[in-house]
Amino acid sequence: MSDDWNDWEDEEFIIPTINVVTQEQLKRIEERKLIEESDTELAKELFSDAKTANYEKIIIKNDSIKTLEETKQNTETKIKKLKNKMDNELKQKENSKKIIEAKLKKQREIELYGEPEEIYEYDEYDSLYHA
Repeated sequence: MSDDWNDWEDEEFIIPTINVVTQEQLKRIEERKLIEESDTELAKELFSDAKTANYEKIIIKNDSIKTLEETKQNTETKIKKLKNKMDNELKQKENSKKIIEAKLKKQREIELYGEPEEIYEYDEYDSLYHA
């Protein structure tokens, strides 16, 4: 083009040709349209508030399941501890009964036979070396 604005009549203008759309191009355009629509629907499903609310519900359910499992484990451990405690108490009671019986037996012996003479710890050694 020239720099003169008055010469516009002399210039050759390129007339754009109109593109005729063929059947194949129409199929491609419709396929692209369907793909874009499905993409937008998928994006709406993924990023909509209702969907996130459903995910939050699922997360809450999973958390509640985890807490139920934890409480179940806690109760099982508490039951085990209580059983162990009961067993230990029973053993202690049995031991205390044995000790009490032994003391009662010694008291009966003392009543029947009298108290034994006090034995000095080192009498055995004394008799060995000073006899």
